[in-house]
Order: sequence, then C-alpha cells, then structure tokens
Amino acid sequence: MEQPGAGWGGCTVSLVKESDVDAFMAAVRERYYASRIASGVVSEADMDKMFFASKPSSGAAVLKLGSRA
Repeated sequence: MEQPGAGWGGCTVSLVKESDVDAFMAAVRERYYASRIASGVVSEADMDKMFFASKPSSGAAVLKLGSRA
C-alpha cells in the first residue's frame, strides 16, 4: 500500500491483483471502516465516495490540437 503525500488527505493507493479485489475491499471495510461507520464518523451512504476500486490507465498526456482555420 502507498500513502500519497500532499493533497491526498492521507488516502492509500493499494495495488491488488484483480482476482483479489473483492476480498481486499471486504477486509479493509471490516477492519477499518466498520467501526467508523458504527460510531458515525463515516456515513454508509458516503462509502462509495471514499472507498472504491479502479483500474490503471495510460495516465496523463499532453494533447496538441491543430489550429482551426
């Protein structure tokens, strides 16, 4: 797991095999978020905004657009 620096608010980026994503997310939800949801620190309704999986992409790119005549 990687904890990015400035501007990421202490989030982590975890590289997980695609076949293990569901189990990983269930474990993090149980071990980290369950007590926070129960105590009202985190809303169950907001979980999809805070905790989600994504796939890697090609990343940032510079696009040079031609001039319009």
